[in-house]
Amino acid sequence: MGREGGEKKPLRGRHGYRSPCGSTTTTASAMPTSPHGDRDAHAPGAPGPLLLLARARRRAGWGSAAPRRRDFSGSCGLVGMSFLLPKLSCKREVDQAIKSVAEKVLVLRFGRDNDAVCLQLDDILAKTAHDLSKMAVIYLVDVDNVPVYTQYFDISYIPSTVFFFNGQHMKVDYGSPDHTKFIGSFKTKQDFIDLIEVIYRGAMRGKLIVRSPIDPNNIPKYDLLYQGI
Repeated sequence: MGREGGEKKPLRGRHGYRSPCGSTTTTASAMPTSPHGDRDAHAPGAPGPLLLLARARRRAGWGSAAPRRRDFSGSCGLVGMSFLLPKLSCKREVDQAIKSVAEKVLVLRFGRDNDAVCLQLDDILAKTAHDLSKMAVIYLVDVDNVPVYTQYFDISYIPSTVFFFNGQHMKVDYGSPDHTKFIGSFKTKQDFIDLIEVIYRGAMRGKLIVRSPIDPNNIPKYDLLYQGI
């Protein structure tokens, strides 16, 4: 029975206070938060102005009062990283990049944007592009848009990464039969950074082939497939 001539006290449930409308307002660490992530500083059962505003906006069909943050985890994050890197869409653009990039390592990633391994590699390239900006320039190239280069470099697997310096094709001894390109994705960002540094220093000394500093266990194993031979 309720009290006569007085206000009804909010019923205290197992997890907190129950408001007159029937919803439970939790306490301590489970107290409601504002759209900006701040805890409601008001007493239990009395929602703050930001929370009331958020409820009003939702009832009006405006959605959440706070903008949603994009989730860059998983494959969506990798797709986002791909768009951070510049792309060369035809043979003419590739030719221009090879001719114009000077005193830096030109990195050409041949592959496809919807390939899982290419996305993994693009993530590493995008995260290291700023740190290597004084030594390297990175471009993405779709193998379907440049069949001439796809055949010239005998690209049978994607992704395949090719390096140039001042218009010269730089070769790397990875301990594999193919020294013209790196096939697959780098396992770590540091592997890619170390490789660029070795290529850059070797090229500055006039070398056209350098030895890879990457641990052989981190280099993908594959069987060569020659096309058109």
